[in-house]
Amino acid sequence: MLANGAPASFDIAGMVHEVLTEEFAMRSAIAIACSLLTFAFLDAAAAQSHPGSAGGYLTPPQEIVDILDAPPTPGVLVSPNRNVILLTEGRSMPPISWQARPLERLA
Repeated sequence: MLANGAPASFDIAGMVHEVLTEEFAMRSAIAIACSLLTFAFLDAAAAQSHPGSAGGYLTPPQEIVDILDAPPTPGVLVSPNRNVILLTEGRSMPPISWQARPLERLA
């Protein structure tokens, strides 16, 4: 009996729903944890099977190297009165030795 005199009854449906909800939440959490561990394992296995992943330097495919090593298109400078043009050529990636040369001051 409750304090107000009503008979105490058990809410069986509510208790069953609560137990099933907790069980579903636990199973979902376990499934998510297993999935994350599986993906982490597969990612680690893929990284180990990739050539050069053990700290070595990876080189790009030859097609990428050819694109980067291709000479750039020439630059065009037009004179103020537009009767002369100058085509300039440059390097897309100058060597380090050229970049590290001493600065030659004009004045």
